[in-house]
Amino acid sequence: MNTGLVIATLLIMLAAYCICGIPFGLIFSSRKGVDVRTKGSGNIGTTNVARAVGGGTAALTLLCDAGKGFISTWLGGWILAELFFGGDPSLLAPDAAYGWCMGCIFLACICGHIFSPYLHFRGGKGIAVGFGAALGFSWPIALGLLVCWGLCMAPSRRVSVGSIAAAVALPFLSFFIYYPVTWAFEVPMILIALIVVWAHRDNIKKLRDGNEAPMAFANDAQDQEDTLAPEPATKAVAQSAAAKDAVTQTGGIPRDTPLEQEERAIVDADAKEAGPDSVAAVQEAAQEAAEKDAQSLPEAGKGLVFGDEEKVSEAVDDAAAALEKSAQAQEAQAQKIDEAAAQEEAHVAKEMGDASKDVR
Repeated sequence: MNTGLVIATLLIMLAAYCICGIPFGLIFSSRKGVDVRTKGSGNIGTTNVARAVGGGTAALTLLCDAGKGFISTWLGGWILAELFFGGDPSLLAPDAAYGWCMGCIFLACICGHIFSPYLHFRGGKGIAVGFGAALGFSWPIALGLLVCWGLCMAPSRRVSVGSIAAAVALPFLSFFIYYPVTWAFEVPMILIALIVVWAHRDNIKKLRDGNEAPMAFANDAQDQEDTLAPEPATKAVAQSAAAKDAVTQTGGIPRDTPLEQEERAIVDADAKEAGPDSVAAVQEAAQEAAEKDAQSLPEAGKGLVFGDEEKVSEAVDDAAAALEKSAQAQEAQAQKIDEAAAQEEAHVAKEMGDASKDVR
């Protein structure tokens, strides 16, 4: 084996890894004031950019992701052909003796995008860059991937379905299109398929659970989230979430939620029946209202569909905090009633004293 060819291939693989690791999705979304890593799935790929930012930014991301893959394999093949094969790229074809060089460069492109060195080895899912990289050295494979992706994505409207199908199809496409293909080329294709499917592990889980969102752009993303979001398990969870949104939007203390207003109305009614002197009755009513809502809270991991135990626990903690705040407000209301009663008594006593003086 030509040692120079191996070294040159390794160097080109390193360059391809660094080029394909450029996170164009994050760069373009940041220019729009959006950190795409904090939106939707948190992925920097075209699909999540479309949902979080919009179609224009997503199209630019798609073009650049595919372009970096194309440039890496096409330019890498051209360099190897010029240095070692007299400018003849046919010796680097998938069914040729040195096709493994292009297979390895292809693999480096996928790894660079999925394990970006600029994002602590996190990145996209390798579909757009994979199509571009395949197009750079084998248009039949690229065309086969595109057809497979489209046939599986169109009926389901789930991009992940088409992406997973295309990844699984890659080794078979390369095998049958270039039969008899060498195993030195086929092994990188198998590794690429495994890595891309692994990158879609969260999507596979969502597809299994029926929670995978269909393709949408930024204007439609909120509607889809509302459609797919589970019903709140309790009023407390729903109202505490609304309170948190109010804090985020106004930057101040949120207004009383409907649940808190309802509980306060119950307390006020009980206070009127018991009289202004019965602070204990008011506090008891507040405690009963708080306990009633606390009992309706589900255990962590039951009754809520938030995706994992940690999120469920956080939701329950937020609800409990909202109830505690409500109880404190009710106690303050009771104290106000008590103070008003004391003032009324003092006023009555004063009037009685004045009347007594007049009688004398």
